[in-house]
Amino acid sequence: MGWLPMFRTAETTSAPNLVSRSNSKKSVRLLVGPCFSQLLYHPNAFGFRVTGAGLSNSAVRTLLAFSDDQLSAPSELAYHAPSNLAERRDSASLIYITHPDFLDSIEPLKRLRESEGHSVVVVTIDQLFDAFNYGERSPFAIRDFLNQSHFHDPGKLQGVLFVGGASLDPRNYLGFGDFDFVPTRIIETPALKTASDDWFSDFNESGFATIPTGRLPVRTAAEAELVVDKIVRYEEGSDAGAWNNVAVLIADDNLGSNFSVTTQVAATLLPPALKVTEIFAAGQGSDSVRAQILTALNNGSLIVNYNGHGSTEQWSFSDLLDDSTAANLTNGGRMPVYFLRDCLNGFFQDVYTESLAESLLLAPDGGAVGVWASSGLTNAPPQAFLDQSLFRAISRNPGGSLGAAMLAAKLLVTDPDVRRTWILFGDPALRLRWAADAGPHR
Repeated sequence: MGWLPMFRTAETTSAPNLVSRSNSKKSVRLLVGPCFSQLLYHPNAFGFRVTGAGLSNSAVRTLLAFSDDQLSAPSELAYHAPSNLAERRDSASLIYITHPDFLDSIEPLKRLRESEGHSVVVVTIDQLFDAFNYGERSPFAIRDFLNQSHFHDPGKLQGVLFVGGASLDPRNYLGFGDFDFVPTRIIETPALKTASDDWFSDFNESGFATIPTGRLPVRTAAEAELVVDKIVRYEEGSDAGAWNNVAVLIADDNLGSNFSVTTQVAATLLPPALKVTEIFAAGQGSDSVRAQILTALNNGSLIVNYNGHGSTEQWSFSDLLDDSTAANLTNGGRMPVYFLRDCLNGFFQDVYTESLAESLLLAPDGGAVGVWASSGLTNAPPQAFLDQSLFRAISRNPGGSLGAAMLAAKLLVTDPDVRRTWILFGDPALRLRWAADAGPHR
């Protein structure tokens, strides 16, 4: 809906007298409130004069005067079917909140989870806005709905999946496109304002999420179908093999922090039956390290863990992996979950570029089945602690969902920005598909 620009407003209880000294030849529209009936006045050679003939003098009237060239046309008109969502009390174990464009695309994932015994409720973002915010777009409408669902049946809701990307420019003022399919919450951190999906279930404003949450940051139905197909294939185990018994751990050059040591510590927390491939950038040339990383990623593995520096599109100041390389990975169905311990790889709300997390998840010939990455700028020590806490949580309950393990890991982290900015790009109900001799195999 476009905004209504106005060049003159006034309130009056007496007969209005609006005079323009302009010699403009444009017609002028006068809206008379509170019901805003419309009167049209044409100019004469000396401007125009509006008098209050026919208007009641007994009530306050708001007058809005503007010319036709100040009217904005709506970008789109769409019918929203009535919904009783605000009155519903669903007892769901999983909730999918999706843009209407992706309803058909997520149906295979919904069927899969229902076959596992989950009760799945699918809600469109338009239904949420209509039911909880009078049709106006707002992340608060999403949180109000989740708050209602959570407290209706405490302990029942095990995961929330957002299906659709978000944008730091939800009104498309910059002109790059309308990419705010399912809004995120932009929060303030000491370094920058950035996205937090955990905010949606931080019902007590404590900095701790309540519900495991994931997002498929897609912009088209084709992208949604691609990612859903990846998840379903992974869960069905049709591509299972030796790669399910491999973990790839990568450490950046030790600039500002000893990433080699934190990676070695993380390796000790993995199940001992996993075959660990360690790649350390320290002491090696960047070309050699890039080649080792590319080989390991294309071979496929259960887990990829990176510790180091990062930006929106890449690992390391040396560009050990970037979005272009990620989009062209060829590991096919041998898809790992990426646990990334760096800055900004999850800055998915950007309109200028695609984040590395998105590139890995959307890679058509391989890439990732899930990515856990940060949308923020945070320090290395709490990042390393989060990494270790996650692996401990997975080791304690290797058959549990990724979302539950990530939520448990964050409960132990004291740095609020690390907790709030790490986002799961994938399904929170996903479980690691361990090889038979390394962990539970479903």
